[in-house]
Amino acid sequence: MRKIFLILAALFSQVLFADLNDDLFEAAGAGNAQLVDSLLKKGAKVNAKDKDGWTALTFATRNGHTEVVKVLIRAKADINAQDKTVVSPLVSAAFDGRTEIVKLLIEAKANVNERDQGGWTPLMQAAGNGHTEVVKELIKAGANVNFQARKGGWTALMSAAYNGHTEVVRLLIEAKANLNVKGEFGLTALGRATTEGHKETAELLKAAGAE
Repeated sequence: MRKIFLILAALFSQVLFADLNDDLFEAAGAGNAQLVDSLLKKGAKVNAKDKDGWTALTFATRNGHTEVVKVLIRAKADINAQDKTVVSPLVSAAFDGRTEIVKLLIEAKANVNERDQGGWTPLMQAAGNGHTEVVKELIKAGANVNFQARKGGWTALMSAAYNGHTEVVRLLIEAKANLNVKGEFGLTALGRATTEGHKETAELLKAAGAE
């Protein structure tokens, strides 16, 4: 009888915590910092993952909820947790240009050189999308400016040049990015800028010594 009781108690506990975790995901995604804090105190697991590998921090980051991110960091959330597509909170925040969240994650010691499934780092994602302030924060935090993606050999500089983000290119040049590294089809950052018709970006690269 006692054994049956213990089994039932264990099953009930699993269901209870599963419900709490689901509530935590929903609250984090909705930006309800007070409810997130309350659920954690009730026993929700800060690093629980849903079927896609998302944690509460993933939900908060993807939806830009800075206050929720603060609560989760204080609760010792895994800053570098990756989902099933190998995307970490910092990679996601950098891609979306969420500067304040990027700062919080860096302060919490997130890996600034984390790579996603394609080998793209937070810096590469931010550079390609023209998020100047995020690029500044990542460079200041020691992000490697010369990493190349697994496919296409893209660098942060190539990505910024391809999309005509001149100010980001300027920042990367100042950070001593390799100007002449080649990617797919033998194209450099200058080649990318030129083929896409970004004259200002191309002129900046030439002035810096790009070939």
